[in-house]
Amino acid sequence: MKTIATAAAVAVLLTAPLALADTAFISAEGEYVWNPKTSNYPQGAYASEQTMSIKHDDGKTISVSQDVHLKDGKVIDWNYDGPYDGKPHHGDWITIALKRIKPNAFSNDYVMSDGTKGHEVATITKEHVTIRGHSFDAQGGKHHYVEVWDKVQK
Repeated sequence: MKTIATAAAVAVLLTAPLALADTAFISAEGEYVWNPKTSNYPQGAYASEQTMSIKHDDGKTISVSQDVHLKDGKVIDWNYDGPYDGKPHHGDWITIALKRIKPNAFSNDYVMSDGTKGHEVATITKEHVTIRGHSFDAQGGKHHYVEVWDKVQK
């Protein structure tokens, strides 16, 4: 019985990459609007309005920009045009390290200009990009959040 269970486990491990390869790639290309009603920030949302434009996403590189209207009235525009290489790419407001982890998802390890660090995973569907993540405050507190971005144009 132990041999059968071991053989079954090995078969699952060997076919897992094939199952992932069979999943169709989903590009995040499109225009998005942040949905504050379906997003969830237990500590309170940092923005009052946000838009995101993804002009290119082939799974190897991405071109993304955001307009973020912060609750304090400041407006931040940022962009990134580069690879999903998992390496930090520095910007004025945010440093990001994007990595494709599935045909329909990518991760981001980020550091904000104020020093806040976090990790998030963006899952892509034809209608939304849903970002589930957490950030760490200066005292080491971990804060989970969910951001939902509605696709408004392909």
